[in-house]
Amino acid sequence: MAHLEPPLSRLKEGETNLVELERFTRLSFEEVRRDRRLTWALRYGLLESIQNVIDVACAVVSQRNLGYPKSYAACLRLKLVPNSQPR
Repeated sequence: MAHLEPPLSRLKEGETNLVELERFTRLSFEEVRRDRRLTWALRYGLLESIQNVIDVACAVVSQRNLGYPKSYAACLRLKLVPNSQPR
């Protein structure tokens, strides 16, 4: 099962990111907006989490030979939406 390690490690990383992002729920919008470091941390965390989802979806599409997506969105459709076709 070595071929499943990259997606699993990305899933674990994504889970860690979500725990970190959840900390932002304790702050108000104004607190985050006023603090440039918090704004950048939130922005980076969101972007990294989105990239993790894309990476895992594309890895699963590839490993399971689900098709040849032409975009990241197509990877997500192939993986997440049953009976959908890439655009």
